[in-house]
Formats: sequence, structure tokens, C-alpha cells
Amino acid sequence: MAATCSIWPSDSRQPAPETAMSKCPTLKNPLMSLWLSGANKVSGTGRGLWLAAARQQQAAAIREAGKMAASFWTGALKTPSSRKRGKSPK
Repeated sequence: MAATCSIWPSDSRQPAPETAMSKCPTLKNPLMSLWLSGANKVSGTGRGLWLAAARQQQAAAIREAGKMAASFWTGALKTPSSRKRGKSPK
């Protein structure tokens, strides 16, 4: 019995999958495979770039928070500076 190319064959007896695929070239689509491989590569690159940008923003936010916390706590330790009075113009 020859392998059919339909997804649901009318006969309940099915040949082994490797023989069915080899006798039916329309089930394999090399152009679709190439297109999906390219799409996967592009999406992987985009994901990597997006994650790198997110990590940079996260590191910058943590640095800024550390600077703000340090300036807050060290600012409390400073003595108030005396203002020098200049000559007032008359």
C-alpha cells in the first residue's frame, strides 16, 4: 500500500513515519524551515539586545540609588558651613 500525503489518511493502516515522509515530499518544506531558522535567529538577537539594555538600566538605577543613599547619610554628618558675607554695594 502506498503512503498517502494527507494528514488524516482514509485507511486505518498507516506505514511507518519515515517511509511516509520519504514518499511524500510535500510534508517537508525547506523554505519554511529556512524562514523559521532566520526568524529564530533574529528574535534571539533581539532578545539578547533587549536583555543587555535592561541590565544596563538596572545597573544604572542601582548605582544612582547607592549614590543617593551615600549622599543622604554623609550629608547628615557634615557641619553646616558658615556663609561669608561680602561687602554690600552702596
